[in-house]
Amino acid sequence: MGENQRLVKKMYWEYLMSRVGEHKDYTLLLRQLYTTPFRWPLHKDHNRAYESDEIRRYFGNDMDINYDEIDGWNDQNVSFLEVLLQLATRCETGVGAMETIQHTVWFWKFMDHLGLDKYNNYTYDSEKVEEIVEKCIERRYDRLGNGGLFPLKASPNDQRLVELWYQMAEYLHENYYYKLFKK
Repeated sequence: MGENQRLVKKMYWEYLMSRVGEHKDYTLLLRQLYTTPFRWPLHKDHNRAYESDEIRRYFGNDMDINYDEIDGWNDQNVSFLEVLLQLATRCETGVGAMETIQHTVWFWKFMDHLGLDKYNNYTYDSEKVEEIVEKCIERRYDRLGNGGLFPLKASPNDQRLVELWYQMAEYLHENYYYKLFKK
């Protein structure tokens, strides 16, 4: 990798960190999430990888960098961190005007749902983090999504068999839309 590409990847890391919000005490965790490749056991979850690749394209456009010249950038090799950030943006958009929740808040909600928020730089355990992340990626959570990104109180659907997009929709419906219209 040339010096230019190293510089671009360093700038991209800083760009991702700006999307995470307050993170100084979580750099070890975030680096591990960034170096963990996202995989999709359900075919349709490839769409989450494709959308996450868009973060790179936006970055490239903002920085006037030719995306296609960056070695290894494509939707086949996005990181778990990039997927989380894209899903956080989608949640922010999905809730929209009903409640003002920024994507940084959504990202940290995911960290809480996974139990990763307790692994700051002082309590960091790479093996435990890997175990939690793999459990999520491989969908080894319970049928209601506990241990995943979108835990539910009730659902007729086994969340392990539902693509992330529909898990997110069901989670938003249960936690935001339903409350809004229940009055």
